Amino acid sequence: MSEPVDWRELAKGLAEMARDLLAQDSVQGTLDRIVVAAVDLVDGCDAAGILAVRDGRVHTLASTDDVVRASDELRASFRLYTHENKNLGALDLYSSRPGAFAEGFEHVGWLLASHAAVALASARLQANLHEALKSRQVIGAATGIVMARYGLSEREAFNRIVTVSQNSNIKVRDLAREINNTGGIPDLS
Repeated sequence: MSEPVDWRELAKGLAEMARDLLAQDSVQGTLDRIVVAAVDLVDGCDAAGILAVRDGRVHTLASTDDVVRASDELRASFRLYTHENKNLGALDLYSSRPGAFAEGFEHVGWLLASHAAVALASARLQANLHEALKSRQVIGAATGIVMARYGLSEREAFNRIVTVSQNSNIKVRDLAREINNTGGIPDLS
């Protein structure tokens, strides 16, 4: 087994990781940096990956090595990363050598996973807010077009878009894009 964990160095590394994760500009960038940090921070760790289960299948979201993807597909992994309120996935740590992980590595993995969960949840929230803002702008533009084209108030125009969306089983955002491209509500009959 490796040397015991140097908690002071780990704390410094976790602080640096937290700042690095905050600086990422996408969910994928955050995921990619988490797995790199895991290999850097966990003594004995040769590779790391983040996986999620969707529709009963394991999907690798980020990895440092092809071995991680192969292992995840076989579902042979050491899972550390979950969030109490929402399962965000798992951080898997791999070593090619038996007994390579340092004494206390479970605590290191838990600390790393906790930081990673916060960073990933934040990155996803930011991405969702960005997408919502883009949708709001598209819907706002479409509402303005419908107001001008059909002589409606803002509320009436928005309600017309929502009604057409519901009756045609098209997302409001997608209908709004169509309105913006064509200049009017499409004939969906």
